[in-house]
Amino acid sequence: MHGWILHDNTEIPELRRAAEEAAKARVTLDLVYPKDVELILDNACEGALWVKGAKHPLPEFAIAAFLNEVDYYNLAVLRQLESLGVLCINRADTLLRSGDKLLTAQLLAAQGLPVAKTALLRPKTDLDLIAREFGFPLVAKVLDGSKGKGVLLIRSREELDNLAEIC
Repeated sequence: MHGWILHDNTEIPELRRAAEEAAKARVTLDLVYPKDVELILDNACEGALWVKGAKHPLPEFAIAAFLNEVDYYNLAVLRQLESLGVLCINRADTLLRSGDKLLTAQLLAAQGLPVAKTALLRPKTDLDLIAREFGFPLVAKVLDGSKGKGVLLIRSREELDNLAEIC
């Protein structure tokens, strides 16, 4: 069995360890940086992709292990593998959805799961309503941040006003 772990070029010892452990079970796991893959769309793809200038057979499966670079190119490589019939764990659409905090909350709420009280701040948001409904302190998050990036603690109305000015 042969698979790829797609990574974002961050040194993660656990990924190398996963590949070593998989080898003990006769599973080959190649660590592949998507930016090393040339996306050439061709009807005669013949079950292969170009990685670092060499043609490689498609893996049987791919695991998306992006920690920092869930960007268009990485997702395009993942979508290409999906379109070629490769079993992808953490599909591109799932990664896109999970990166959108508001959409994630909407999907969870639609399934009846508890979510934190949430508002989407926009240029004409009624800040008096936000202050009344949420009180202070409150937590503000950018829509597409992850791993604690883009999280702010708003302690006062003045800080909320300042935040609204930059939105």
